[in-house]
Amino acid sequence: MKHKEMNAWTLERYILNELPTHRMKEINQQLNENPGLRAEVEKLRNSNNDILNQYPPDSIVPQILSQYKIEKSRKDQVTRTWPVFFRRLMVASPAFAVALVLFFIFFPFQRDKADLTKHITPTDVVRPKGKQPIDMTKPNLIVYRKSDGEPEKLKNGVKAKAGDLLQIAYAAAKEKYGVILSIDGNGIVTLHYPEKKDQSTVLKKEQKVLLGSSYELDNAPEFERFFFITSMSEINVADVIQKAKRLAHNVKRAKTGDIELVGPFKQTSFLIIK
Repeated sequence: MKHKEMNAWTLERYILNELPTHRMKEINQQLNENPGLRAEVEKLRNSNNDILNQYPPDSIVPQILSQYKIEKSRKDQVTRTWPVFFRRLMVASPAFAVALVLFFIFFPFQRDKADLTKHITPTDVVRPKGKQPIDMTKPNLIVYRKSDGEPEKLKNGVKAKAGDLLQIAYAAAKEKYGVILSIDGNGIVTLHYPEKKDQSTVLKKEQKVLLGSSYELDNAPEFERFFFITSMSEINVADVIQKAKRLAHNVKRAKTGDIELVGPFKQTSFLIIK
């Protein structure tokens, strides 16, 4: 990974420890080798601290919530969602919380430009707008790409590049449990759902469920392929990852083949070409 490929957004997520483990290690190595990059990271850290000192979230957020209730009378369910959102956001990413707070101070809130669903989380989730039909007769894996305008719903086999920010979503259909992971052109396996191997694989029953954080493509060559493994019973995540690594050993086969699983599993995949 070259320094020029790491924009400010990537470095901010590095500082907040929000990048995948392998990406954090890559940047740590780059910091050891690149004094200029270390200085840039330190500058961002100082800038974040300055913002937090100038606009303490503990005092700013209550003001925003009060303004929000005055400007827009909403249903009780939505009104309850925002305080929870900001409390979580202050813990997970205070600098990003302040950025959102300042946005709502200086720009009037408009309902038609916000997607206030119960899937709001304190991470950098890409929120696609509008309702898009989903085939609920089978499990689905949906991938969006962040852009300057509305998030772009991608088609299987689409081309993308390092630094593109993706949001993964799933539709469980009738399946009760699931695992989402990806294999890249370097043969690296990344777990996306659940976030840790020892967590439950239970799926939500909504038509479309966005994962809790977005995913930034790194500079691995050729492709990134996402897999959605589902079952009617709890899934052993470690076992699925192990079998995915076997597939990843043959990069050419990983681009088109299935993960070899024993049992009543269903799997669907989504390929991104680099």
